[in-house]
Order: sequence, then C-alpha cells, then structure tokens
Amino acid sequence: MVTQVINDPFEAASNAAPLPKAYYGQVEVDAWFCVLVKGQGRVPFDPQQHGIDQRRTAIDMAIIPVAASNLQYPLERKMLAESKEWRNIVWPSLKALGFNSLKEVNGAWVKVELVGTGRKYVNSAGEEKEATTFKFLAVYESEEACEAAYMGMGEAEEAEAEAEPAAEAAPAPAEAPQGNPQSNPERETALQFARVLVQQALKAHPGDLEAAKRHAAQQIATMPVVSKYFTVESPEIQALFAQQ
Repeated sequence: MVTQVINDPFEAASNAAPLPKAYYGQVEVDAWFCVLVKGQGRVPFDPQQHGIDQRRTAIDMAIIPVAASNLQYPLERKMLAESKEWRNIVWPSLKALGFNSLKEVNGAWVKVELVGTGRKYVNSAGEEKEATTFKFLAVYESEEACEAAYMGMGEAEEAEAEAEPAAEAAPAPAEAPQGNPQSNPERETALQFARVLVQQALKAHPGDLEAAKRHAAQQIATMPVVSKYFTVESPEIQALFAQQ
C-alpha cells in the first residue's frame, strides 16, 4: 500500500488524522499448533486427524494495561505465525527491541501502538474497517518503569499542548522574571519520576553506585519529561543517590 505524502501544510491540517495512541502494560502470550477449519476458525491440531501440511502456529497476545491508565480490559490480538501480520509487523518490532524468541516476550512490560495491517473487514454495523495489530515501541525492565513511562508520556503531551499559549503570554527574554525553578509544577513532577528511576537503578545494581548512575542516566535520557530538567549529574539527582 502506497502512502501519499502531503507537502502542503494547509492541506495537511485540513486532513489531519489522530496520532497513534500508545498503550503501556504487560504482555501475555501463548502459542499453539492449530488447523484452519471453515466455519470454526482455528482448531487445535491433532496429528491423528490432520496432516502436517495443514498445521499452523497460532499466537494469542494480550496487553494488560498498567493500573495508572484506568483501562479495565486487556488489548487482545489473535494471529498466525505464518501471516503477514506477524512476519511483517509484530515480530520485526519485537526483534528490534532485542527479543530473540517468543518465550522471552511473555511477561514483558512494554509500550505498543495499534497499526493497520492492510486487511479489511466489515463490522456488525456494516462498516468497512481496517484490522489493526500490535507494533511494539519500547520494553521496560519493571512494572514501575513502565508506569513511570506512561505517566511521563501524559505529562509530555500536556506540556506540549500548553507550550504555545504560554509562549505567547511570556515577556521578552530580557525582561523575564527570575522565578524559583522549584515552583515549576512540571519540574516537580519530573523530579518525582527521577526519584523512581534512581530507586530502580540502585535496585538493579546493588553495591555498585557507578553502574546505578549509568543505568539511571540511560533511563532519564528516554523520558523527555525528566531529561528536559535533569541529567544524572544534576544536584537534585546526585542528592537522590546520596539519600539511598
């Protein structure tokens, strides 16, 4: 499928589509052998009844959302390993994150978005829709890191939405008041996220402060809402390490 690139910003604004929504949570995955039976769909493979040429590999995936998202249901997709959906979209995105086998994916904390597969179907309302599947964007080493990333994304989007009006109301740089940076709510939120990252880094590298700092530096760099205000060398971050 060829995507048409719109080079006129006015036309692009008139035809803008919503940005892909990201989801954060834990992966549950199962794989099993099946055969495709008309009218029944995927049926467990039975070597006593089915030929080996009929056998396919079924993959069932679900994303259990982080608690902070307040989503009360998992996102589920069922597919075949032999399908273009798996071979061209899902598995390449997992491999890009460092996964070498499907078993490694089960239980992982991740960020995903839903992307179109190109396959069309008609829903119960008679409307033609495009099927979607998981594209994995990031993997986190713990539930806390995944939830912190989710919260950071929300803060970043809110800050971006508010940035332009705030700039219009601000005085010229030469006249800008020298306020207390600690009174900045966004900065205070960033420090709270940084505290979680420091705790995780220390937990991951007990007794090795330098390794913990390198770990925290990498995590801070992946979170714009934190890296906007802090690095691992910032006095506030150094103080967090000293408090532990």
